[in-house]
Amino acid sequence: MSALVRTKHTEDDEWQQVKYMLFDLPSHKGTFEARYQAMQQLVAQLNVKQLQVIKQQTIPSTEALFAERDKVVAAGGEGLMLHYRQAFYTVGRSPFIVKLKPKYDAEAVVIGHSAGKGKYHGMVGALTVKNQQGIIFKIGSGLTDKQRQDPPVIGSIITYQYLGYTQKGTPRFATFLRERPPQ
Repeated sequence: MSALVRTKHTEDDEWQQVKYMLFDLPSHKGTFEARYQAMQQLVAQLNVKQLQVIKQQTIPSTEALFAERDKVVAAGGEGLMLHYRQAFYTVGRSPFIVKLKPKYDAEAVVIGHSAGKGKYHGMVGALTVKNQQGIIFKIGSGLTDKQRQDPPVIGSIITYQYLGYTQKGTPRFATFLRERPPQ
């Protein structure tokens, strides 16, 4: 969509391919299940090809849920959004709608430290690490204040968690988990 808007000369058929996908109906006072039914009725009533409701499904088991998540991730998606069917709409974060994304972990060698800023002034703000693929990146999330005061030494091996890779191959949302004990 972003590329289409920024293009100076577009063809009508390119705009005809744009879809507006309904995810929720905040003004509806019912449960998520009732809002979903109302969205389907609204789309059928309006009969506009570009207006569609995001398909919802009930997954019968935990194994099937994780299989569906893996299928979505393999197709390029981030994961799944899980709704509590009887939840009423609320603004902001809610325990009744959560993201289910895969989390991976890997190890990297600490090759440097970055100085902290603000509340972390005088401490380590981030570790500069090199993973097993040779990618160099920084990890600042997940470190406790104590670890920021006495960080893993250069040359030590840490374990980090991440949510897939960026287009450049850098681990996405890398978070420090632990330092591997010296051997």
